[in-house]
Formats: sequence, structure tokens, C-alpha cells
Amino acid sequence: MTKLDDILVPAALKLITDLGKNVTVTAHAVAEFDLDEGVPIRSADIEYTVKASPPAPFSRKLAEGEAHKEGATQIFLAASGLQFTPDTGQKVDIDGESFTVVAVTRLYSGASIAAYRLTLAG
Repeated sequence: MTKLDDILVPAALKLITDLGKNVTVTAHAVAEFDLDEGVPIRSADIEYTVKASPPAPFSRKLAEGEAHKEGATQIFLAASGLQFTPDTGQKVDIDGESFTVVAVTRLYSGASIAAYRLTLAG
């Protein structure tokens, strides 16, 4: 970690923990790998309850070159202590409304990831 990481990684965690809300992310668990086919075998989905920033409306200005439909929203997750790696296709439940992760952006503070920006489509 760099000196900048020492400052920004805990700051991102504190902001999202203090101001965020609980959301449920359903991540795909991979238990084994099919050596014959060369693909992972997904065994089960695991639900994680994590703190996220309040959802914000998606702006097309933020996604040049990316095709996301209107009505998408974005949330931020602190990377510190996260038990899974956010990925496209995962499901996110916010206040009983279900979304699918359509894009993940890693936000670096230096050498480390401080937070993830998830673009969600309902």
C-alpha cells in the first residue's frame, strides 16, 4: 500500500459505512473447475449483506462508449473488507427492488482499490 492508500482506503470505508445503507449482493460461487471443458463450475450463489452508498441515478455522461439503458442507477461499495469481488451479472437487492450489475469500475487510491462503482439495471 502507498501512503495515499493509507489515507483513502479507510476514508472510503468510513464514508460508506457511516452514510450508506444495507444492500444484498448475490455473488456466484465457483466450487471447482472443469478441466476438460476449461470452464469454472458454478456451484451456488452466496448472498452478502454489505453497506453501499445510497443509489444515484445513472448519467450517460459517465459512460462514454458504454451502452446502458435509461433508468440505471449506481452504487459504491468500499473495497476494504469486502468478502467478494463485484462482477457483472451479480444481483443486488436494494429496499426490495432487484437490480443486475451491468458494469463495475474499480476506483484506485494509489496501488489499492478503495471502492467499486457498480452500475445497476432494473
